Amino acid sequence: MKNRILAKMNLFIISLILLCITAIAPVHANENSSIVQIPVQQIFDTKYADVDNQFTYVLEPEHDTDPMPIKSQNHRFIWTMKKNSSYTIQIPVLKEAEYSYKIYQIISEKEGYTYDKKTYVVDIHAYYDENNQLMTITIVRNAMGEKMDTVLFKNKYTPNNGSLDRARDFVNTSIYNAKFSYLALAIVSLLTLLMLLMLLIKKEGVHNEK
Repeated sequence: MKNRILAKMNLFIISLILLCITAIAPVHANENSSIVQIPVQQIFDTKYADVDNQFTYVLEPEHDTDPMPIKSQNHRFIWTMKKNSSYTIQIPVLKEAEYSYKIYQIISEKEGYTYDKKTYVVDIHAYYDENNQLMTITIVRNAMGEKMDTVLFKNKYTPNNGSLDRARDFVNTSIYNAKFSYLALAIVSLLTLLMLLMLLIKKEGVHNEK
């Protein structure tokens, strides 16, 4: 009986020690991860301050299982940038693998705007080093396969000739309408004055006859 009690106590102590070791053991899952940062730059060339200066961009993975930034929807990450600005995409990488993405701009084809229609390919190589730490290498390429230092989009706004011609036509039409209105008003005023003079002359003639 005494041996059974001692055996149970030893088993309880061993279990307690194992539980403590598990509780204080470091969790390597969070440490063995990497956040890949992809900076994107936008340049907007215009001298007009009152035009729309916001543009929309998309990050899409090559495979649906590739990790994506927070707030991605339907395997797409969409964001906007204004004027001359930059944005850093953050992708959490948790395991060793090869990942590939493409970055491009959503084109609206608004009048007067020239959009940068380039598409960039971003390749991420995730691997473990000799210390079993997850490392990443990021390579940015253009559509021709050439390595690029950064993801850069250049947009521009200039009123085209059609817009300027329509503006000139509007101004010329307005001026013509104004001149015509003044001329018509002058003619009506002159006719009214002549009618009044005729009435006065007629009344004066009747008065003289009496």
